[in-house]
Order: sequence, then structure tokens, then C-alpha cells
Amino acid sequence: MTYRADSNIYYPYDAFIQCNGKCQADEYWSEKEVLEIVRRKTKLAMQATSDSTPSKRESLVAELSKLISIDLYGNCDGYAKCGYGHCYKQELGK
Repeated sequence: MTYRADSNIYYPYDAFIQCNGKCQADEYWSEKEVLEIVRRKTKLAMQATSDSTPSKRESLVAELSKLISIDLYGNCDGYAKCGYGHCYKQELGK
């Protein structure tokens, strides 16, 4: 089960959709905004979480973090505290 459409069980977390003028400005990032953020990237991965999960994805992230650098934000022990809103957007931009 992954977010990938070719997964045996497709389970998307979020999606890119065309708004055609029907979305609130704070509900989406334009393609131009996304490309600008990607161009400025200096970090490979970040996880923002509110709590532990039944799927134990935090265990997967812990294993993956042995191979690559992952910045961790949220309410779990050992994670940097970062409130929703400005802090997450600021960290996503790195």
C-alpha cells in the first residue's frame, strides 16, 4: 500500500488537481510556486506528523533515516516541535 498509482493498493495522501478558478488561494500552490520551491531545495526529506500511527510508518522513517537525512517535526518523542502553518511552510521550503 502506497501513494503510487501503480501500487497493489493505491492510497493517496494528497493530490494535484486543477482548480479552474474554484479553489481558495490558500488551498493550493500553483505550478509556478511548486517549481520555485523545488528549485530552492537544499534538503532531501522531511516528515511532519501529529502522532504515532497504526501503520507504524514512524518505524519505516526511523530505518530510512539511517540511510538519508530526514528532518522530523511533530508531537512524537525526539521530533522537533513545529506548529501548523508558518513553521511547516518554512521548513517545506528548505
